[in-house]
Amino acid sequence: MPSTVADDELRRTCRDLVASETAMTDPTRGGALSVTATTTRIARDADLGVLTQCTVTLIDPDRALTATLRHLGTGPLPLD
Repeated sequence: MPSTVADDELRRTCRDLVASETAMTDPTRGGALSVTATTTRIARDADLGVLTQCTVTLIDPDRALTATLRHLGTGPLPLD
């Protein structure tokens, strides 16, 4: 399905939220992390019943985050 302006805005908003909460200028840390946005309709009225979730995942499946990214800034990613 093609991306829409709303989809693009949602992805940008999630990246901005992650950047703000982590204090990282690049919320993907050069491609080590993925920031995704998903929406789920939870009621018939889309204006009232849409759940939006921003998710940060580690790209390398052989590594795991060991601590929060909140306020990490320029520090190293907390990896196992």
